[in-house]
Amino acid sequence: PEAEKQLALADKVVLNKADLVTPHELDEVRGAVRACNTTAALLTAQRAAVPLEELLDLGAFTSARWEAALQQPPLGASHGASVSCACVRGAAVALPALQRWLQRLVDTRHEDLLRIKGLLEVAGYEHRFVMHGIHAQLQGQFDRPWRLDEERGSTLVFIGHRLDES
Repeated sequence: PEAEKQLALADKVVLNKADLVTPHELDEVRGAVRACNTTAALLTAQRAAVPLEELLDLGAFTSARWEAALQQPPLGASHGASVSCACVRGAAVALPALQRWLQRLVDTRHEDLLRIKGLLEVAGYEHRFVMHGIHAQLQGQFDRPWRLDEERGSTLVFIGHRLDES
């Protein structure tokens, strides 16, 4: 269902009309949201009173945010009964081979893919490659140079339906 997709992809969730339920019911709603999305910030509101600064300019697509998200252990993460998460980690990738592989994945599984996030080491480049996607729409760009103290490598996280790590 679309509502579950929206919850699985959300960075923030507003629980509105909190004044119309008991504290126990509100805790049940929070638990249901957490079953779909373990990382979204939860905001409680009455009459949709949420400060705009809580909703605007989140920096949701900055490379620093993606990098922080990739540091969290995604293996075995759950986003609800029908939404799963798979993580692929490895060494430097060849950009043309990665593009071909992702295109085949999107061509065959785009309905199952909700979100793709990645921080990649690309062979022959000194800059990190940051990518993200929703369904069949993938975007990527080179970011800043790798720092000397950073461990290089590639990580791709897939959130969707019927995913496994093979």
